[in-house]
Parts: sequence; structure tokens; C-alpha cells
Amino acid sequence: MKKVKLLSLFFLCLTLYASAQKAPLNKDVYDSWKSLSSKKISDDGKWISYNILPQQGDGWLYLYNVKTGKTDSVARGNDASFSAGSEYVAYFVVPEYLVTRQAKKKKLKADKMPKNNLEIRLLDNGHVYKAERVKSFSLPVKKSVWMAYLLEKEPVGGDRNNHDADSTVKAGNNKKNTKKESKTEGSEFVIFNPVSDKEYRFQDVTEYSVSENGSSVSFIQSIPDTSKINNIVINIFNTGNESVSSVFEGKGNAEKITADKSGEEVGFIYSPDTASVKVYDLYLSEKGKPAGKVSGMESAGMPSGWSVSENGKLSFSDDGSRLFFGTAEKPVKEPEDTLIADEKYHVDIWSWSDDIIQPMQKKQLDREKKRTWLAVYHLKTGKMVQLGDSLVPGIRTVNKGQGNLALGSSDLKYRRASSWEGRTGNDYYLVDLNDGTKTLVLEDCPERAYLSPSCNYLVYWNDNSKAWMSLSVADKKTRDLTSSLDVPFYDELNDVPAAPSPHGIAGWLSDNRHILVYDRYDIWSLDLSGKDTPVNLTEGTGRKNDLR
Repeated sequence: MKKVKLLSLFFLCLTLYASAQKAPLNKDVYDSWKSLSSKKISDDGKWISYNILPQQGDGWLYLYNVKTGKTDSVARGNDASFSAGSEYVAYFVVPEYLVTRQAKKKKLKADKMPKNNLEIRLLDNGHVYKAERVKSFSLPVKKSVWMAYLLEKEPVGGDRNNHDADSTVKAGNNKKNTKKESKTEGSEFVIFNPVSDKEYRFQDVTEYSVSENGSSVSFIQSIPDTSKINNIVINIFNTGNESVSSVFEGKGNAEKITADKSGEEVGFIYSPDTASVKVYDLYLSEKGKPAGKVSGMESAGMPSGWSVSENGKLSFSDDGSRLFFGTAEKPVKEPEDTLIADEKYHVDIWSWSDDIIQPMQKKQLDREKKRTWLAVYHLKTGKMVQLGDSLVPGIRTVNKGQGNLALGSSDLKYRRASSWEGRTGNDYYLVDLNDGTKTLVLEDCPERAYLSPSCNYLVYWNDNSKAWMSLSVADKKTRDLTSSLDVPFYDELNDVPAAPSPHGIAGWLSDNRHILVYDRYDIWSLDLSGKDTPVNLTEGTGRKNDLR
């Protein structure tokens, strides 16, 4: 209690002192205001990392040792990640703000701009490994101590001597010292075990994926050829026996490599086309076997004139039984343009019937050109199912892709009205992942709806009754969960000419029948079946004591 009083007195004095100064607030002042972000805790609970960043300028990464109470700091440290076993922490060291600003003023090319460095710090003894010009790094979520990072491409005339360390990282068995004069799409890639100080290096790598359990690291090599068509090699590195196997080789281009949770399934898209406009197919390697094509334009389930899209994302369901990917209309090369710039006319045509006003259309043009629609490939049946389409573009899976239903959404009917109403409604559909059929279950809902992990209930906010509602998927019955309670679950301080939004959802309970929601101060448990009375889990303590 004495410490609390002293702390309160300190902040009171600090406030009075600050008030007495009456310093004017200008840009120089608020640029120095700092924020705390990127808070993380190691799995063993012994370390905490966080960033303190100014509005403008260089920030700091802090590493706090819970046991000793000591804090270490790293100038310009960012994006810290603890290893699964809490053996080490990896983070970027970003370039100085003024250096980057000066480079931008000089309009330097991308490869000449200042780049991030990587540091890997062993937590037991503080030993630090360093690597310069690192584009990205990735750590597994569980088990393994192996990690991977990809270096930036060397600028023209540069060399590959990228490492400087308290202890320089050693070269592995696959180190290549030869320099290629021909153009390469990739750069140097490192698979590294900081605990044993062992690494493997590969050249000409464009993409990689570290499996969640850390059992494998898959990556794409795009090796230059004298024929100007790159040789594509898909590799899988087994962290258990430290072996590398190639599951695919071909000429052309490959992208979007991703592994499932177990690291045994690896998917990617591939095109043998050498033109700038490429048509891709979906490929899959199962349990280390050679990769084969599983979906393309001619596949059953692919809409006519569509193909696998290079703009879509690949992801596996948590159990590895499904591979989700994006599709779109087959890309077509634009016809040759015989006009010079001075001979071209640019006209914007406006129409009162447009769904979206013209300035917004122009702003969203690039995104619309790259729009994809979600599809799924079922590994067990070998069947592809198209889920999203131009009428129901939004698809959200649940339970990490393991549910038999997904939640589809479409705002097409309400886009025009949103220009003057200031809100956008959505129609929600239940989408069957096994055959793609869609069932309309909710119309003109202005707030986001949620499908339970078990796919048994839909939860949404009703603007009119200002209450949380549930809809039973089995019998389509709707239940009001909160309007009978004397506590508002919406933003009580809403000060705009629009209906207030709810405070939100905290998460689902393990029975998938109860959901946790917020009021302004407290947390409630709601039974979606309506059988159990709502329970204030924090017993009103938040509202009574003005705590959130």
C-alpha cells in the first residue's frame, strides 16, 4: 500500500509539474511521443519482449528477464519472435530512420535502399548471431529449434559476404561460393540451428515455408539457365535427419509454397509459361513423394474460363485434409498497343447506377484486378470445390479449416445505398465445403456475423434491438441473447450519426455452445441455445470500479 501511495504521489507531482510548464504542443513535440507495442512472452514465461516506438524516429526493443528483473535493450530492434522451447529470440534491426529518409530523398532503387539486419540471441548466455541484409525470417510454432531466413538479393556489383557476428555463422554443407553472372530471381537462403550452431545454405531461393511443428522447411529454387528459362526445384529439408529431398523439377515459375501443420504436405502453384502473363496450376507433394498437379483449368469443379490465381493464398486445414487456394478468370494478355502516349485518350465514365462511386472505384482498381475467389482441394477424395464466386465473394472458414461449413458474405445489394447511408449491409450464407452449395441465412446485417467452430450456430449483432443474437443452423431458429439484460453491450459513448457498434466477442468456450462477449467493462458468457441464463463472469467488478 505504501508503494501505491508513493507511486500515486509521484504521478501527481509529475502532472502538476507538467501543467506548470505549459509547453506549447507542436509537431516537434508529438513526433517524440512514444507507444508500447508488439508485446510477447516466451513459452516458458521467463522472458518478455516489447517495443517502445516514437511517432517518428528510431525505436527500441526491450527484453525483460522475469527471474532476474533485468532488462536489456536493442536499438531499432523489431519483430521479435521467441523459439518454441525458449532457447533464443530472433529479431530484426531496422536501418536508422534518418538513413532511410535520406535514401528516399535520393530516390535510390529498391536494391540500394538500406535493409534490415537479423540478430539471434541465445537466452541462456546472451550470445548473439548476426546476419546482414535479411529479407525475412521464420520460426516454427512448436518443438524444433531450427529456423530459416532469406537474404536480400545482392545489388549489382555486390558480394555475398553478408554475415558479421559476435560469432560468425558457419557455412553448411550446401554452401556455394560461385557467383552467377546471369540474372536470378532468388537469393541466398539459410536454414539455421542456433543452439548447435549448425546451418545449411542454398542459393537462388525465392520462397520458403517453415512447418508449424518445425519438422520440415520447404523452399523454391529458381536457378538461372542459359536458355533464359529458369529451372524450378522444390525442396524439402527434414530437420530431424538434416537431409534435403527434391520433390519437383521443371522450367518456368513456381510460387506460394506452403506446408501443412505436420510438414508432411507441401503445396505450391506452378506455370511452365515463359510469357509475362502466366496460367498456373496447383501442385501437391504428400509425405515427401514427388509433387503432382491436383487442380487446373481442366479440373472438375473449376468454373469455365477460370484458373488457379497467382494472387490467391495457399493454406492447409489444421488436420491437413484440405488445401485452400484462390481462383479467378484466366489471365489474358492485353493486345499490342500501336499508339504512342500522346495519341491516347483517358476517359472516366460515371453512372448513377454504379455500385461504388467513381473515386472509390479508382482507388480499389488494383485490388479488384487481383481479386480471387476461395476454392478447396480435398486430399482424401481428390476433389476440388469452388466456394466463393462473383455473387458471394467473401468466404470465411472456421475451426482452422476443419469445419464442414464456411460462412459466405455478400454486400453487392447494399453497396449503392452505402454511399448515403454510411453503412454497408451483408447477406450471410452457409457454404458447404464438400459440394459448394450456399444457403442464405441472414440478410442486410450491418455488423460482422460469426459461425461457431462446430458450425452449429451463427452469432450476430442486431442493430435494431441492440442485442446479440444466435441462429441455430439445424432448425434456423433465432434467439435474442442479451436484450433482457440491464447492461448495454454497445458503445455507450458513440458520438457519430450511426448506430453504435457492439464492444465485441472475446472468444468461444470449448463446448462451442457458449460464447464470451464484452460490455463496456465486463465479460459475459452467453448460451447460444438459450437454455442457460447469461453469466457475468467478472461479476460486475469492471462496471463498479470503472475497470476494463
